[in-house]
Amino acid sequence: MPADTHQPAPPSEPYAEAAAREPGRLRIALSLGVPFGIHDRLCAEHRAATLDLALRLEGLGHEVSLNELDYGLVAPALVPRGMSGVRDWIRDHEIDAAALEPRTRVHARLGGALSGLPLRAARAAEPRLRRRLGRVFDTHDLVLTPTTAKPPPRIGELDRRGYWVTGSAASETCPYAFPWNVTGWPAISVPAGRTLEGLPIGGQLLAHEGQEGLLLAVAAQLETAAA
Repeated sequence: MPADTHQPAPPSEPYAEAAAREPGRLRIALSLGVPFGIHDRLCAEHRAATLDLALRLEGLGHEVSLNELDYGLVAPALVPRGMSGVRDWIRDHEIDAAALEPRTRVHARLGGALSGLPLRAARAAEPRLRRRLGRVFDTHDLVLTPTTAKPPPRIGELDRRGYWVTGSAASETCPYAFPWNVTGWPAISVPAGRTLEGLPIGGQLLAHEGQEGLLLAVAAQLETAAA
């Protein structure tokens, strides 16, 4: 969007063409760890599905090696952005606070408290965090992580729960995607397997800035192999 602070370059190739080409032999870093501040609770089914996806990528000719990522303090950098973003959305849409759930009101109040210096400090740290996390692409073409750490909560499980319980459940379920949202590196989630209950499990592939076409090529390669 024109007002976005970060303006990525246009794609180097049409996405439809990227999805139709062979990606070549790639060096893929497998990472199962989570950022600092998040409970490391990758469930057994999601771990097994991610490792199976790594084996499938090896079977397609890629080189996969374990390489834990250097996330730095990307989790604390997310907090002021997420908090203030909710506060701003409620304010911009003139939502009556009485219509909100109590946990959302708490979220908004915290967002107001963090919208000044903490938010400016978090935004100022983003280029450094981006470079730190992006060092993995000095030696690898892609990164593979789980998409989520465990199955989603059951419907109603978090009804009328407080802000901290809800926030903890969200961060423990989804610790792998947000670092790349903060730092701006492209990602794609591909099917990795299913739980014993039949729920889908995703594997997340990540690439250097501007390499969306490469992600699409590998996703298409996996899709063709699974057909």
